[in-house]
Amino acid sequence: MFSVSGFNSGLDVNAMVTSLVQAERAPKESQINRSRSAYNVELSALGSIQGAIDDFQTAIDKLNNADSFQARTTTLSDADAMVVTANSASVKGTYKLQVNALASSHSIASDTFQDADTFGTGNLTINLGSDSFNVALTNSNNSLTGIRDAINSASDNPGVQATIINDGSGKRLLLTSNKSGAANTVSVDGSALTVGGSDKNLTTGISELSPARDAEIVLGEGAGQITIKSTDNRFENLIEGVSIDVKKVTSGSVTLDIAENPSTAEDAVKEFVDAYNSLINKINELTLYRPGQDAAALVGDATVRSLQSQLRRIISDNPGTGHIKMLADMGIKTQSDGTLSVTSSKLTDAVQNNFSELASFFTGDSGMAGKLDGLMEAYDKSDGIFKDRMDTLNKSLAKLDDERQALNVRMETFEQYLRDRFLAMETLVGQLNATSQYLTNNLASLNNSNN
Repeated sequence: MFSVSGFNSGLDVNAMVTSLVQAERAPKESQINRSRSAYNVELSALGSIQGAIDDFQTAIDKLNNADSFQARTTTLSDADAMVVTANSASVKGTYKLQVNALASSHSIASDTFQDADTFGTGNLTINLGSDSFNVALTNSNNSLTGIRDAINSASDNPGVQATIINDGSGKRLLLTSNKSGAANTVSVDGSALTVGGSDKNLTTGISELSPARDAEIVLGEGAGQITIKSTDNRFENLIEGVSIDVKKVTSGSVTLDIAENPSTAEDAVKEFVDAYNSLINKINELTLYRPGQDAAALVGDATVRSLQSQLRRIISDNPGTGHIKMLADMGIKTQSDGTLSVTSSKLTDAVQNNFSELASFFTGDSGMAGKLDGLMEAYDKSDGIFKDRMDTLNKSLAKLDDERQALNVRMETFEQYLRDRFLAMETLVGQLNATSQYLTNNLASLNNSNN
């Protein structure tokens, strides 16, 4: 952008242009800045509430899950013998378990050979249980190293790992099954190999290093005790809803106790209260009005007031029966600011003594958590109420960016227009000054001639 010196007029043209452009820009720019500030404040406030809603929804989901009220705890008389987990399908009770054997993987080793030994050409068959695969031996790979590599790289290998070990007097080929269990034995068949005069027989002298064995566990101690086997050390649903990982053989029975675990439900209730309070505190913070001070971002917001009203109505409902009819029966009460307070001892007592009533109180369409879940769905889904408003605000901010860009272009055009006008003025003033000087000089010459 060129500058106009103002030499002829004596005016500070550049300062005048800047002032005129700023005066033209100021009203629209001020409106854009006010709108942007207002949109950002509202967007931040809605984002804060949406974050609290997301956390609250997570707590509701846990409380609306029947598994939270059917959790189980397990106790073992010998914790080193096994690891036991019980889900909500398991039935509380006491069980006797004895581990007779742990599962193991089969491994075999060849006789001792030297690095230079070869073992013929053709197909060497490796068996793993009912599966088998062939490795093709040629003069380039019929050594122990070549056989090892061919086995390990075979695309149809069902799970046999080949390794070379050094026993001090030579090398041996070790074959190990990657699958445990009695059915997964490893064997080698070299009958299809063509063995030359100096070749050795790979299958001669093969020995077993580790047996193929199933894990074995006995349930019960009486005459009707049940023996169960597994190809690995894990027993699923030997007892319904129970997973058992055996760790060692036991000399006698291990006692397993399965009981209800009320602490899981109690923790879920406390998480619910904490998340609810966080949401209410955030709403209170963003809708607070104090005379003489700037209003909070969402004072009087109809959407927030509606959410708050619906939450209070559900929280004060009485969906339960028996000993647990309302939250107050669990030591949970509403405070003056709308948040909830918990009397921990009363909550613990209610959960311990009325555990069976909690699921019906919280879960399902008629339960408190179920109703809250239905309410929050409108706010927490991808196109929920607050998220939709936030999308609209972001679009409005993008539109303001477009308006600012258009304003900048218009001001550039306006500034160019002013400079063009002032340049024309300066040119005209310069011409007038020149004419004035010409006339002044001529008049002075006439006066001098007359004298």
